[in-house]
Amino acid sequence: MTDIIPCGNEEVDRQFGGGIPFPTLMLIEGDHGTGKSALCAQFMKGLLASDKRVLCVTENTVKEYIENMKSITFNFSTAFLRNRLTIMPLHMYGVQWNKEQSSFLLPVIGRYIGNSFKEHNCVVIDSLSLLTVFSDASRILEFFTQCKYLVARGMSIILTIHPEDIPPDLRMRVKGGVDVYLKAWLH
Repeated sequence: MTDIIPCGNEEVDRQFGGGIPFPTLMLIEGDHGTGKSALCAQFMKGLLASDKRVLCVTENTVKEYIENMKSITFNFSTAFLRNRLTIMPLHMYGVQWNKEQSSFLLPVIGRYIGNSFKEHNCVVIDSLSLLTVFSDASRILEFFTQCKYLVARGMSIILTIHPEDIPPDLRMRVKGGVDVYLKAWLH
């Protein structure tokens, strides 16, 4: 059964028919600076207000993520301190990633979110680009298949990506396989 969770922004909720579907697999695509992270934060705000536990995988450190979200009016400090929001940074101090190591990031993150099913109702990956840049087609498709499985079990997964970070031959298959596809752009 799908629930509708208001995200707390009247205009966004109206556009979505009252809120975002839960569970769902959502892909938000757009260039740098188009508002993907802000839209994710709006959805996270609604999920947290609905007593969902959220895992956020980000390219930022925990401190950078919380500060960046504060700068666009989302204060996730309380949710983080109350252990309702887990922030997992992809960048680690002192680690020098190479192409071979980076190619394993997507499957590792996929297993991690699969194992976190009992602790989290929702996973936000902002951005998937770092994980797909050196992944081959089979790893990308396997990751999305795993996401669909987790959604079928009751988890929501919200992903952001830059337009060129999934190979062109997979792009339509990936877009067609998600429940909600949003294109972010500046106008």
